[in-house]
Amino acid sequence: MSFITSKVKHEVRPIDGFPDLIRALGDPHVRKGLGLIIEILRSLGRCLEAAEMAEKVKAGSGPVCSLELPCYLIAYGVGSDNNA
Repeated sequence: MSFITSKVKHEVRPIDGFPDLIRALGDPHVRKGLGLIIEILRSLGRCLEAAEMAEKVKAGSGPVCSLELPCYLIAYGVGSDNNA
């Protein structure tokens, strides 16, 4: 059985303070990875907001969700006037 391996030696260095963080942000791979993490966090926040809305609807105190405009679409702002 063969495995795909990298012969490149990876060096892991700790980030010791703000100057090292700024230096790391200069790396395009770090910026791309941070962008991905931010998008994942944004999506998780929207899902949490949709879950909160669904709980409010169950309790009878939230917006009315319907088949035409489900709560998860409201959470993403699809039904708002700003994104029409």
